[in-house]
Amino acid sequence: MLKRLARSLALSLLAALPLSTLAAPVSVTTHTSGTSAYGDWVVVDALGITNYDYRDQPFELTLQSTFDTDVNTNFWWGDKLWIFGADLTVTFRIGDETFHKQGKGQAMLGSGSDSYYQQVSFYDSLGNGKLVDFTNYVMAPQNAAAGDPLAERDASASGERVGSMGMDAYNANPDANGLWMMGDYATNASVTVVSSVPEPSQWAMMAAGLVAATVVARRRQRT
Repeated sequence: MLKRLARSLALSLLAALPLSTLAAPVSVTTHTSGTSAYGDWVVVDALGITNYDYRDQPFELTLQSTFDTDVNTNFWWGDKLWIFGADLTVTFRIGDETFHKQGKGQAMLGSGSDSYYQQVSFYDSLGNGKLVDFTNYVMAPQNAAAGDPLAERDASASGERVGSMGMDAYNANPDANGLWMMGDYATNASVTVVSSVPEPSQWAMMAAGLVAATVVARRRQRT
């Protein structure tokens, strides 16, 4: 009888949890590195990088987007998943110069059996009134199902053209034309997708804790 009561209480309490508690935040991180053969001065200037040699410079681009598909607006466009209002972190190093920024923006994700695609852009403009799209493309066998960019994975590759990075700069003013692009192949590339969905044992511990709290509260009421 007591076990049935506990099970019933656990289920009812879990059902009463707010959606934010039952949500499934996801964090996607991609990284590429290699040598930039040639850079675009408009893109580099928009990132606030002024002391820069435009040829044959080592680069690293790390993109991270964190979001919750139960909270953040999202939809599929072809084979890509668009997510709005994501928490973004971008770190770009070229030569001895580094650009780093955190903020809100949108992310676009896609995955295949041996590839992963991540593009992010901040809502606010960067230097000189420019918006910038940052893209990492990872060519590595994925230890997750193709076509599901939210599935957990940890894949990496090294070698010639195992991925690529790209940055597209354009005017924040929609009435002003202009598109400037910069990109290079990567000799190292990786992707990590992590979901914070609680394990079954964690759900059980949560339920047990809720039941225990309820029982203690009832005993106190009786006394």
